[in-house]
Amino acid sequence: MVDRPSTEALERNLASLPMFSAVSSFLTWQPVIALFIRESFTVGQLLALTAFMYFGVVIAEVPSGWMSDRLGRVVTLRAASAIWILGHAILLVSAGSFWLIAAGQVLLAIGFAFLSGTDVSFHYDTLEALGVAHEFEQRQSRLKTVAYASVAVSSVVGGAAGLIDLRWAFLLSLASAVWQVALTGRFVEPPRLSTDVVSAFGEQLRACGRQLRKPLLRWIAGYWVAMVVLEHVAHTLAQPYLTEALGQSPDDLGATPLVVGLIFATFGLGGAAAAAATPALRTKLGFFGALMAFALVSAVIVTAMALVIALPVAFLLVFRSVQGAAAPILLTAAVAPEVPQTQRATYLSLHSLAGRLAYGSLLLVIGRVVGDSLATSLTVLSVVSWVLIAVVAVSWVAGSASEPYLPSTDHLLDS
Repeated sequence: MVDRPSTEALERNLASLPMFSAVSSFLTWQPVIALFIRESFTVGQLLALTAFMYFGVVIAEVPSGWMSDRLGRVVTLRAASAIWILGHAILLVSAGSFWLIAAGQVLLAIGFAFLSGTDVSFHYDTLEALGVAHEFEQRQSRLKTVAYASVAVSSVVGGAAGLIDLRWAFLLSLASAVWQVALTGRFVEPPRLSTDVVSAFGEQLRACGRQLRKPLLRWIAGYWVAMVVLEHVAHTLAQPYLTEALGQSPDDLGATPLVVGLIFATFGLGGAAAAAATPALRTKLGFFGALMAFALVSAVIVTAMALVIALPVAFLLVFRSVQGAAAPILLTAAVAPEVPQTQRATYLSLHSLAGRLAYGSLLLVIGRVVGDSLATSLTVLSVVSWVLIAVVAVSWVAGSASEPYLPSTDHLLDS
């Protein structure tokens, strides 16, 4: 039998998490990856390589959540860091090889999948073991603020490093991944608070599906899918929008790594501000009101972009990370107490998977139907955004009227 970790060890988890959040978000390659690929390949090949990374996350998302529930949070976080080390190393020595770049991208994607859901579950499990799970929302808000601030700093650093050599951005991220491994060495596995065992993969998925019988969790699952779509629409079309607003070609806009880094930094700063303000907004607007406010920010951005292509509107992109940074804090705070510890990471991974599949499918449909028209694509995405907001709002009203929400989450529903 494994000994229960000491209170001091669990408190060390909490003390180390802000630094872990900062280091795991210090991804200096993000603003220059497209420029790095374009040095050797065409735009079509760039899109193909980007697809490798996207599908790497999709494929690994749920299995990694199950691994976290079955084998432990700490071993999964260590695996994520180790996979990132390998991915960055491969990209550093890729030397224009299509398949080496593809392999490096897939490994980075798998690292993201291993981290997703596990970091939140590790945080909540530690607080639960210490008897302070009620502090999760406030603490998670601070961690998200640190993470997005780190994104902003790393974007500028990566862009500046790219002026010297684009590979320097990958080298810095490699060093960050090594630091991550060192930080996970300080973590201890939070104790299992029940005698339940983690089911085999198929049964685990069915058990997570049964959680949707709970009205609040069912609504959150729908909102989560809508959130992934809403938060990505402006980001996907940000660069083509900026090129038209500035009257430049994509190559002109993307030629300077520092410019791209500064643009990414604004996204990070917007996300950091939103994460910091989340608990206060939830207190003021209520659970539903705050989530709808975050969704409206995303919809207003893409609608403004659809109405007019102009530089003043482009400044709204500073707020494109608001929903993605803030909403998950409230959603995970509501989900974690309602899902057994042995299912949490798998359950959260399923939400991310559903959102990614919905958004990917939407892009495929729009790409086939609309073609290359930026204005038409923005118009369609604007309509889709408002339809999603209407659906989640109506389903909330209908659900709260016909099926009472769970008593243990009533404090989240007060406005």
